[in-house]
Amino acid sequence: MQQSFGTLFKHLMEADPADSVIVPVMPKIINTKEIPYIDQIEAAIQDHRKLNIQYNYEAKGEIVPRTICPVKILISEGNAYVLTISERWHGSPITYRIDRIKTLEDTPDKFTPPNNLSELLEKARSIWGIMPENERTTLIRLKVTDWAREYFRYQEIVGGQKIIPQEDGSFIYEAKIGRLMEIVPHILRWMPYVKVLEPKELKETVKYRINEYLKK
Repeated sequence: MQQSFGTLFKHLMEADPADSVIVPVMPKIINTKEIPYIDQIEAAIQDHRKLNIQYNYEAKGEIVPRTICPVKILISEGNAYVLTISERWHGSPITYRIDRIKTLEDTPDKFTPPNNLSELLEKARSIWGIMPENERTTLIRLKVTDWAREYFRYQEIVGGQKIIPQEDGSFIYEAKIGRLMEIVPHILRWMPYVKVLEPKELKETVKYRINEYLKK
């Protein structure tokens, strides 16, 4: 298991900074051995076996049973996720945060990994962005100013994004997404220098999260 993680993070986490002029600095998991069920999940991925889990949906406040088809272990923002292919939803990719899995059981049942897995992962910029391209149907438009400009200009936050300069020095950021969470964390991180122009659903989601924070 440690060998596979070593390969995954060879250039990002384990390479000597002296070997490159560009050194990424980001949160990382300190000890992969402490991730629950990690060995069982990795073995199931290698053998293309299904797993039965009890998963804690914190947003819904309930624990639900799921049979999953695990295909990759993902690391994002210091958390470990298992990427699965849903048989219930016509092969759609679904991620589960591993530390929210309450129980896990092996099964003898096999599954066939999708042929487009590499394509899905190549175009994803976050765990929320793993999806077929035809599911990116929501156009977002943001007005970006001041300190946030370099962040949105020099990073591909969403594949196919566009930067439209404005006369006042700001710019309009446009992209098509499939889930609001592809962009919500970036907006919250850089407020008040990012203003949501559209869609209305995104405006309301950001406003709700701000209000919930202020209540606390």
